[in-house]
Order: sequence, then structure tokens, then C-alpha cells
Amino acid sequence: TLSNTINLKLSIGNKSYYEEVYIQERMAKVLHM
Repeated sequence: TLSNTINLKLSIGNKSYYEEVYIQERMAKVLHM
């Protein structure tokens, strides 16, 4: 259904957003070492 498609897109968008933040935090930790 349409609502399922929207929810799927939101979950994919949130996942990629959190992955970006996670990668940036790891890079910052590496740079501080």
C-alpha cells in the first residue's frame, strides 16, 4: 500500500542518515587519536 511504501522510504532514509553520522563520528575519533 501507499503508506507502507512511505514508511519503507522513511526507514531507508533514517538508516542512511544514522550511517552517515556513525561514519563521521568514527572519523572524528580516528583524527583525535
